Amino acid sequence: MNGERQRIAIRRESDVLVLMLDRPDARNALDPDTVQELGRWIREPGEGVHAIVITGSPPVFCAGGDLAYLRDVMTQDAIQAADSIYKNFHALVRTMLSSKIPLIAAVNGPALGAGLDLALACDLRIAAANATFASTWIRLGLATGMGGSWLLARAIGGGRAAEMLLLGEPITAERAEQIGLVNRVVPYEHGLLEEAIAMAKKLAALPPRAVSATRASLRRAVDMGFDMELQMLGVVQGTLFASEDFAKAADKFLKPRT
Repeated sequence: MNGERQRIAIRRESDVLVLMLDRPDARNALDPDTVQELGRWIREPGEGVHAIVITGSPPVFCAGGDLAYLRDVMTQDAIQAADSIYKNFHALVRTMLSSKIPLIAAVNGPALGAGLDLALACDLRIAAANATFASTWIRLGLATGMGGSWLLARAIGGGRAAEMLLLGEPITAERAEQIGLVNRVVPYEHGLLEEAIAMAKKLAALPPRAVSATRASLRRAVDMGFDMELQMLGVVQGTLFASEDFAKAADKFLKPRT
């Protein structure tokens, strides 16, 4: 396939495609190049692919937004920041939700901020026992940038979502399973990826049109609401990126560690 696609490691298992975020030095953080590449693979998975597994290069699933990208966004005005978010991160979530192929997140470690949103945009989530989940946006003075508030409330209910979104504190994989954030927890040493691939193969063996129609029916009732949410978040997030609160939090968060 396309040799330029270098931030995602690809593995084909029969009719299942495994997409691994492959930026270990950046803790698999998401930047525009990464989300665009991931989106291309989801849109064009290859002939005969009927299910996709998304995971991260160990030991992290995805640590959130890329630090270099955040530094760049800090120099932009609200309109530019909103445009960048909409064209890149929002586009990826839309691609995932509109995909005709089911998506499974194999969460092999921390899923933070945008990483949590990425997992939430998948149909099913399997987590390693050592995985953790946190919506860390608020600690940077930001709102969820990839529709995470909408997706999280749908997954675990408004009250529990509010606790995660407003406090920004991590929860364990065990707790995530208890509240319905993940479908299954697997002991890490027992093969998380293999478990996710096995589930994906079960989905891939089902009639593709029926799977696609079922996914569509699950989304249909609330799709319009999600589109409006993303549009509003683009404006809100762009404004927050230009705020003094974000500048102070980002200065503390992004300063080089010694």
